[in-house]
Order: sequence, then structure tokens, then C-alpha cells
Amino acid sequence: MISTDRNIFDPKSAVARRMVEYGSLFDELHIVVFSTKKHGVTDFELSPNCFVYTVNSDSKFGYIFGAYKIGRQILYKVFFGQTIITTQDPFETGKVGWLLKRAFKVPLQMQIHTDLFSPYFFQSSPLNAIRVFMARFLLKRTDGIRVVRKKIADDIIAKLKIPRSKIQVLPILWKKFPTLATPILSRGVDGKKNILIVSRLESEKKVDLGLKIFAKVAKGREDLRLVIVGDGSLMNRLQNMAKKLGILDKVSFEGWREDVADFYKNAYIFLNTSEYEGFGMSLFESAHSGCAIVTTNVGIAQDVLGNGRSALVCPVGDEKCLSTKILNVLENPLFAQGLSQKAQEDIKKITLSKEEYLKQYKDGLEILLNNPK
Repeated sequence: MISTDRNIFDPKSAVARRMVEYGSLFDELHIVVFSTKKHGVTDFELSPNCFVYTVNSDSKFGYIFGAYKIGRQILYKVFFGQTIITTQDPFETGKVGWLLKRAFKVPLQMQIHTDLFSPYFFQSSPLNAIRVFMARFLLKRTDGIRVVRKKIADDIIAKLKIPRSKIQVLPILWKKFPTLATPILSRGVDGKKNILIVSRLESEKKVDLGLKIFAKVAKGREDLRLVIVGDGSLMNRLQNMAKKLGILDKVSFEGWREDVADFYKNAYIFLNTSEYEGFGMSLFESAHSGCAIVTTNVGIAQDVLGNGRSALVCPVGDEKCLSTKILNVLENPLFAQGLSQKAQEDIKKITLSKEEYLKQYKDGLEILLNNPK
């Protein structure tokens, strides 16, 4: 496995625990993680058969060469004919996987966790534009592709003419919350209705738009509070923005929290303002938790949640639409209740147990041993 997720370095993290579960499916799992020397991590074992290797390059520019070098060392040692390479993305890690596939003739799977054909992904940075071109080249040269959502699979088929038989649709493994019994109409904290945002505080998430929207809908009202759960490089900027908008006393910046289920449980409306999402885990969790969802047209809002049925969906960046939809929910309690109930129904259709998920994950890799391209 070629990965960029440095949460694997923390054995107590959810990501590391998931890697151990993946390792239980195979004789051995070898994970090469992009990292630089400043991360101060050395190779280690997550479990008796799950091994983590750190690239430890001098800079990010050394990731691909360093990971390729480590991959070669591993592939010289493992049992030939029963080995598969899987990469976290069809970008930099995909390049490493493709180079190793060419050198060792080992089946290769590339995973896609983002909506790479979204124009917002392409336009968000020069690096992402380059990544899209890389993906167009690499995806045509892999043996299997795993995506987290049907819409992404459809885009790959339409734009790259890749056969559907090469693509596995498998959502992200979700750690289930305890049963949430609080009906949406009974939710409130200190007499206030919470509008909740759960997000990394980065530019593509457009949390600044969420602040503008809240300032508009909360004007003249004392019964609303905006709760933002998440952290990122824009935290200070967003706090200053809330102050300038005159809503800082109505906004709670919680940082990143492990007990996020409690925030969903007390939320009346879940607001998502992202420009693009691969899956949209926060949408998934808020739907499961029975929130009334107002969101941009991203992630599972595109092909799982029904607009007007289980969520209210607006074009990306449409401040007026999002504001209007929030007011519609606030002014129509029975409508909010209907959205909440239907969201829970819709999300059950794509919810897998851990056992089902792990079986499908393993099957998606094992098939490549029998049907290499």
C-alpha cells in the first residue's frame, strides 16, 4: 500500500486501527507512507503482520523516488504471484504504484477518494490541475480502480472509456455512532437551535461562506447558534471574520473533536458549503444522525440524498440559495422532521457493516490476482 496518510504513524488513531483490520485480511500488509525527515518517524510494526515504512525524504519532492525505492526493496522479498499493490490515489502515490507495476509485473489497484473530475477540484490549485492530467494517464494503466461513490465511477467510464468491470464502488468504512434517539424537533441547547458545520478549515471547504450565510439568517434572531467542529490553516482567519461580521458571540469554534457524535445529536441543521467532496463523510454522518441537511451539490448529495426529499441541495457557492433553504427549514418544523427521517432512510441503503465492508475490500483486491490486465 502506498499512502499519504500520516495519521498511520499514531497507533491509537482510527486510521491506524483500520490498517490493522486491513492487515488481518492478508498474510502481510506493507504500508509505505510519504513523509519527510522532519516528521521524525522511523519504520515500525502496527501489528505482527502489518508493517509501516517511512519515506523520510529531505522534502516533498523526494516522495515518489523514496517510496519507489522502498517498494522495490519490499517486492524483492515478498511471495511472488500473491502480491498486489494498492495506492491511495491516482496522483503521486499512483505514480509510484505504476512504476512498481511496470518493474515487477504485479497487479495494481488505484483508489479514488475525491471528485477529481469536479471543475472546482481542477481549478483549486495548479497542483490539482497537474494531478488530473496524471490521473487521466495512470487510470488507463492500472488493473483495478476502487471509488467511494457511483458518480465517480460513472465519470471515469464516460471520460476515460474504462470498462465498468475494472471499477469497484466501495464507500468509506464508517465507525458507527451509538443510537441517536433525540427527535429533531426536540433538539436544542439552552433554548437555541444549532446549525452545525463539521469540516477541515481549508479553502475548498468554504466555511467562510457558512459564516456569511449564518450572519444573514441569524440577523434579528437570538435562537440560533453556529457550531463549527474542525481545525485547519484558516482557523484564525475564520475567527476574525466572525468578529467582523458581528456574530462571534453566536459562533462556537470547537476545533477537532473525537466526540463529534454528540454535536450531530444536538444539531437541528447540518450545513455543508464545500466546493467538492469525494464521498462526504460529514454528510453521511449527519444523515445517519437525523439532521436536516442543507448542502452544496457535492459528495453523496449528488447520488444518494434526494434534493427536497432527504436534503436541500444548492449549486456550489450559491449563498442566496443556501440562506433561503436554511430559512425554509427553520420556518417549517414538520418539513425539517420529514427531511430528517428521509435522510436516515436514504443513508441506510449504502451503510455496510464492518464485516461486509472488509469482505468487499478484500474481494476487490483478490480478483486482480485472478484477472490481471
